[in-house]
Amino acid sequence: DEHHTHNGGMAGHEGMGMNCDGTPPLGEGGTLIGHVLPGCLFVLWGSGWAYNACLRCACSGPNGAMFRSRSWYKMPGRWSLVEPVLKIVLPLVALSMELYFDHMSEGFQYMYCPKGTKHEGEFAGDNLNNWQHAASYPAVIVSGIVDLLSLVVEFPNGLTHAFTSLVFGIMSFLMLLHEKHEALDKAVHWLLAVAMGLAFLFIVLEMKAKNSAVVSMGKGVSTIFVGAWLIQIGRYMYTDMPEWTKSKGLGAMMAPVFFCMTFLLICVCVTGLYVVLLLLVKMDLLPRSMRSTLPVMHTSLATTTGKQALELAERKRLLSTKNTFDNDS
Repeated sequence: DEHHTHNGGMAGHEGMGMNCDGTPPLGEGGTLIGHVLPGCLFVLWGSGWAYNACLRCACSGPNGAMFRSRSWYKMPGRWSLVEPVLKIVLPLVALSMELYFDHMSEGFQYMYCPKGTKHEGEFAGDNLNNWQHAASYPAVIVSGIVDLLSLVVEFPNGLTHAFTSLVFGIMSFLMLLHEKHEALDKAVHWLLAVAMGLAFLFIVLEMKAKNSAVVSMGKGVSTIFVGAWLIQIGRYMYTDMPEWTKSKGLGAMMAPVFFCMTFLLICVCVTGLYVVLLLLVKMDLLPRSMRSTLPVMHTSLATTTGKQALELAERKRLLSTKNTFDNDS
């Protein structure tokens, strides 16, 4: 049928399925705010991880001799559990937005075509993007629940890391298979899957190398990178930037360049953060409020040297395993 293959339009939509009324899905969907808002959340999440990893390393004696990572970090005072709580609350909000509140005029974004429609009982092609996006949120919620349970349940070492890694592993897999048709759209979302896969890799590595500050910093860097690239995708795809919107084929060639430079810039910034924190520790200028988020074992190592630091690190490590809150979580 020539109508179905004109300019590749209908043929391109076959992989996406049809709308329930028999028409092809309209466009690729997506909005600027739909990329920028989750992007900012990932940047904040990764920044918290990077800051805590840098601070712990700076306060862990020469060359980070006493460093030990966590899958999540407590905040000062009454805000100590804010990270796992937000991991539960924010995805629930995102799910409700994805499947209902962003589509109030249309109603709930059903997965299957309802009775009375042309494709009754089949997958609803016009809503599948929403369901693919929504599928990335349950792992975040489960990870937050496991984080909280780890405070009262003696889980096996590494379990909280494992569930955190699932968040990015599932997102990466879903994004890798996210159906796109235009060259630029394909390129930027494939690169997003790479960034998410990188975060997954660092979290798995951290589970096995809890004494490596570099791996923990890498976890923070890669999570910031996921958010930064989401924001970039929003700019490239949904703003009036002629270099991206008017020549999308050429934009697909340049996207990897900006992708790599974004990652390099984040690495430099996090390294700079570590240097600043290390100088504050060495000059004894670290504010008390910043030290209050550290376990006791990190606070007295900044001036020890060599063998002393290593011996003290081992003694403190053995003691720290008795503290459930600061153990493997």
